[in-house]
Amino acid sequence: MCNLYHNDSKWSKWKSFNELDSDSNSDLKQFGLYRVRSAVNGIPNPIRRFFKDDDHGLILIGLCGKGCKDNSIENLYKRLLEFWKKVNNGGHGHSEGKRFNDYNYIKKIDIKSLEYSIISFSRTEVGEKEKELLHQYNLEFLDMPLLNRNIG
Repeated sequence: MCNLYHNDSKWSKWKSFNELDSDSNSDLKQFGLYRVRSAVNGIPNPIRRFFKDDDHGLILIGLCGKGCKDNSIENLYKRLLEFWKKVNNGGHGHSEGKRFNDYNYIKKIDIKSLEYSIISFSRTEVGEKEKELLHQYNLEFLDMPLLNRNIG
């Protein structure tokens, strides 16, 4: 089972979206899952959830691969870039990025605080792995990450 929080050497280290264009990580050229959090100087900003605060600051669990709504998205790099552009009021096609703007989360979360972490999976595994992580989150917080709306 994929663990949502522990950096068990499979999740990449957290990186600022400002590093996305300069990131030469070959894992970004693959399929997989990504997490987005709000953090300042590497310290997560707690997010209020229904049952208890999410001290990890997670606002999104997403995927790229089978099950990705836009089949033209070829890899994690392009999916993360699409999210980042949408959060910055540009781009197209990323519903969670659109939700960030539509619900005015920008008034509460500084976009400069957003960071991402990835984990690679095969194209056929990502849908099931995303469901696992969202289920794990839901069990802990009785809620979904801020920008996610349902499991699977």
